[in-house]
Amino acid sequence: MAIVNISGAYDMQIHSAPSLFNRIGDDLDFARHAAEAGLAGVLLKNHFESTVGRAGIDRRVIEGTQIWEDLVLNHFTGGLTQLPLNILWNWERSKSGSPPLTP
Repeated sequence: MAIVNISGAYDMQIHSAPSLFNRIGDDLDFARHAAEAGLAGVLLKNHFESTVGRAGIDRRVIEGTQIWEDLVLNHFTGGLTQLPLNILWNWERSKSGSPPLTP
């Protein structure tokens, strides 16, 4: 019996291999463990590149757990600039039916 029931929880801090830093597992390792533990979802993060493609492949292999992608906007990736903010803002507006904003 588990000490803590984590079924239905989300892990929003998965840093997996491949990476410039040593990691204890790759995306599929973490996604499989999350599904086996009953997690509702995980967020794959990386400080050096986007995880969009990696998460897309993982979603085709792993069922029962949502897998999201991310890019940490820090020094290595150019930091937080206006472009990603505009993209996110317009994506959120498009979900509500609002017209996109242009700079």
